[in-house]
Amino acid sequence: MNSGQGEITIKEVITEFNDSEKHLKYSVQNPPMPVMNMENSISVKDLGEGSEVTWESYFDAEESQVGEISSMLQGMIKMNLEGIKNLF
Repeated sequence: MNSGQGEITIKEVITEFNDSEKHLKYSVQNPPMPVMNMENSISVKDLGEGSEVTWESYFDAEESQVGEISSMLQGMIKMNLEGIKNLF
């Protein structure tokens, strides 16, 4: 990931994986933002002619920073989903 200030390496650890239910949970060990206890969940639902992806993020942060962090995460998730979409 390039933050504009150089490369950032993010360590993620898969904490739950269920292939048949198309569900994955992972934790971020060194998030590139001021959060703690960051856990993410991704689920994919087959809609026949497409898929619905639910990507959720849970974290602890100072109340004053939650809105800004949420906006950053929404942007990152959207960028990742567009990248995945372009693969297919």
